[in-house]
Amino acid sequence: MPQYQLTQQSRFKKHLKQLLQAGRFTQNDFEQVTNYLKTGDPLPEKYDDHVIKSRKPDRALFIKGSWLLIYRVEDLKVRLLDVGRHGDI
Repeated sequence: MPQYQLTQQSRFKKHLKQLLQAGRFTQNDFEQVTNYLKTGDPLPEKYDDHVIKSRKPDRALFIKGSWLLIYRVEDLKVRLLDVGRHGDI
């Protein structure tokens, strides 16, 4: 299976830093998800990975609780677009 390269948009970096500092989820929670994305392995059902209907080809998954990660797969790259709550993104 191919390895995917992760890239982060500046908005994503800013929001991730804020959420980690606030303790909304841990670095370990985040790394577990990104490891699946890097390897291309199917995500476990608990992450509820799905296409965002109004923003195709963007996808969303739940890192923990109601905290979403928005991303896009392009060739062998996974672009991390944003992270936050459903109503905030």
